Amino acid sequence: MLVGGAIAGAVANGPEDAGAAGARAGFLGGVTETLVFLIGEGPTVLRPRTQIPFFVFAVVMILCASPLLGWVFGRLGGRISAVVSR
Repeated sequence: MLVGGAIAGAVANGPEDAGAAGARAGFLGGVTETLVFLIGEGPTVLRPRTQIPFFVFAVVMILCASPLLGWVFGRLGGRISAVVSR
């Protein structure tokens, strides 16, 4: 989420595009992270039924926080790219 957002922000055109590109990269990173966890550890974690609400809450929090972190690091990557290219 963080490195992808920074790289997307660095290759974007301008600071506004850097934030948007970072947010998209962060969301895609969050989705990928959630799918990898579901495929790898999901059957083990979801065996007791009492853990399902916690798991759903954790997935929702990851998917809500990942675009925000991607946006922040996208803006940071865009600023670093602008400073380096001067």
